[in-house]
Amino acid sequence: MKKLLVISFFVISFSSVNAQTFVQSANDLTISKAGSMPTGTVYIQKNFNAKTKWGFSNFVLVTKDWAEMTPSITYAAGKFSFNLGLGLETAKPYWRFTGGAVFIDSLNTVKLFFEQGGGTQNYWWHGSYERNINKFTVGVMSRRFYGSGVRVGYNLSKTFLIQLAPLYDTEANLFKTSFFLVYTL
Repeated sequence: MKKLLVISFFVISFSSVNAQTFVQSANDLTISKAGSMPTGTVYIQKNFNAKTKWGFSNFVLVTKDWAEMTPSITYAAGKFSFNLGLGLETAKPYWRFTGGAVFIDSLNTVKLFFEQGGGTQNYWWHGSYERNINKFTVGVMSRRFYGSGVRVGYNLSKTFLIQLAPLYDTEANLFKTSFFLVYTL
């Protein structure tokens, strides 16, 4: 099922590469006394054409034991974008709903996302704020299964960012440290 999700993601996302507007790959490693968890993600967003604010986005997340793909309809107006989508995951009943809002300007980024799969405990959320200060990023984040806390980073180039986030996960009652490698086209 994970292979099918990843192959489908690339076929759908790259079917009209000339309309591409944004591509980001984020890989992370979260470490706690319970162990470590590497995660890989890819996010692609593009407008339907150059004259509209409406578009398409697709998000894929893969871990050792789980994967998801959530294509969405996106509306972008200036510095704000919103998305709603329905996708697939490797856990039964295999569907997953997603929604989000993003604000980005030259100095600030605010992200709010929510996902719901089948079952009352099959949900995920993420909220973050980051401020760009020269080559550094400083902010706060809260993400289910990761925790809440500060996130600091350094831009190695215009396309490559490394980040560190010491977090506390209230559900697992654990301190966790996450390392992020983010590549943006």
